[in-house]
Amino acid sequence: MIPAVDAHKYIGTIMFTISEDRALAEAWQKKLTAMNQAEAKETSKPTLDLAAGADSAPAADSLADPAAFMAKWRSLATQPAPMKTTTTPVVVFKNLPDWANVSDVLSLVHGGVVDRVSIENGEAVVIFTDAGDCKRYAALYQKGIRIAGDGEQVVTVELSEQSDVIDAKHDEAIKAGATRVVRAVPVLQTLTFAQLQAVGQQDVYKLEHLSYLAAANGAGIVRFYFCNITDSINFAGSIKGSQDWEECDVEFDADPCQLATGFHSNAPSARMVSAVAVSDEL
Repeated sequence: MIPAVDAHKYIGTIMFTISEDRALAEAWQKKLTAMNQAEAKETSKPTLDLAAGADSAPAADSLADPAAFMAKWRSLATQPAPMKTTTTPVVVFKNLPDWANVSDVLSLVHGGVVDRVSIENGEAVVIFTDAGDCKRYAALYQKGIRIAGDGEQVVTVELSEQSDVIDAKHDEAIKAGATRVVRAVPVLQTLTFAQLQAVGQQDVYKLEHLSYLAAANGAGIVRFYFCNITDSINFAGSIKGSQDWEECDVEFDADPCQLATGFHSNAPSARMVSAVAVSDEL
């Protein structure tokens, strides 16, 4: 056991060292305190709690080897923050027509930025970046959405929840303006639509659709619409670092689902535009 007076000096030295980097100090403080509290429950050993001041009883095993102790807290402080698991509200579309695809579903979505969309076995799941937008949308269509044709099929809209892993960097990117839409300009007309589509997919990204707006000077604007913001972030980063796209201005663009106030055309196919909300009387 290190004498109490020496231990206090040792604690003071560590505090002086880490005070030069406040962020590092705070990260170390939280993680080490949590670690020691967990160990204390199992072993009933005294813990090293710097928040309580120099009079706290230091853990003997923590101070027995100063070099190992320093290595331990540096390792804890530099580890990335663990991703959090939480419940996220989602909109679930059921009883979709057999011909419906992701673009068709997104034609029904409005009033917010879409984080992710997927479709499987006749059901689609849409996650908004804002939980409030998600709930407001679901509330509008509690009675369902009537699709013209196919015997006027009614698509049900349900508000549900799913377990979701929150990535801090992903959230920061969204707050900074990232969307599922990436715009590049100028893009030469010599690139064919198939070539642009190949760029957007690359066997890695889930591309919903793309659009090309030609300009009189022979260059134009291409927009890549992805099924999720994660893919758009990774795609934008990949072409920004590509020599083939170094002449282009690459940035995120507005999500059409955020701009729309009702059912809208989302792609060359506009099969859902004539859909209507089922009235309360039905």
